[in-house]
Amino acid sequence: MKNLGLASGGSNSKGWGIRWILDEPYHNHTVNNIQIYNNVISASTTGPTTTIGIILPGIGTATNIYIRNNIIQNWDMAAIYASRDNSAETISGLYVQNNLCYNNAASNALVLNGGSGLVLTNYTNSGNILGSNPLFVSTTDYHIQATSPGINLGYDVDLTMDYDSVAVHATTPDIGAYEYVVPGGGDETAPTVTTTAITAISSTTATSGGNVTDDGGDAVTARGVCWGAGANPTTAGSKTTDGAGTGAFTSSITGLTKNNTYHVRAYATNSIGTSYGADVTFTTPNYLIVVW
Repeated sequence: MKNLGLASGGSNSKGWGIRWILDEPYHNHTVNNIQIYNNVISASTTGPTTTIGIILPGIGTATNIYIRNNIIQNWDMAAIYASRDNSAETISGLYVQNNLCYNNAASNALVLNGGSGLVLTNYTNSGNILGSNPLFVSTTDYHIQATSPGINLGYDVDLTMDYDSVAVHATTPDIGAYEYVVPGGGDETAPTVTTTAITAISSTTATSGGNVTDDGGDAVTARGVCWGAGANPTTAGSKTTDGAGTGAFTSSITGLTKNNTYHVRAYATNSIGTSYGADVTFTTPNYLIVVW
């Protein structure tokens, strides 16, 4: 199931996303090399309760199941669920990598052994983005926007075309069914930036910074960090401006108040838009540091 572009079977569903049949005589069969790549598996947020985005039920023995580069959202039980019933299930080789899970139950995490019958070996869970809004164009259009957190963060699965037959980035595809394309043509995107850990914390100042690892194909014209008392600060609030271009930079945060918790994110801007790094928190001490 590569690049289906589905929204839970082609429309917003109130049932299942991708699943295996649970009923006999399908138990205890052997399956191998299941690949679920670059899909949008979305449930509606209105109507009856939904279940699971991707379910791996009690199917006997499975070898090498690959779940990569999917956007899974709005499921009321879990994004991905293994062993829902109590029948014996053995999975040798489960690779859950570079998926974006948003607004799902169980804190968007993979639920293992929900029915206590799972025997799992060779399990890899890496590169997944949990809890970030994928930023679709709309509730019915599953193309992603320029600032989507899934841009250029997919796993290389040798997929050459997206659901629109648009060429994907060779080694860093976008997560989901559609590669981001700049309106009017081109494949430039917003930059990719990471946030540096906070150091040198005093009651009124701190040091952070970031690293612009990819300019998105367009020159980075501004970069720095932004901070505030609330989560996910933006450049509309307090910020530094620390040069331009790619690479690492250092930022001095000033004007803080003692004994307060702050959120910090690095940012980088090009003509496509502004991207942010991870939200990092720190707390200023409840005293003044005096240097003699």
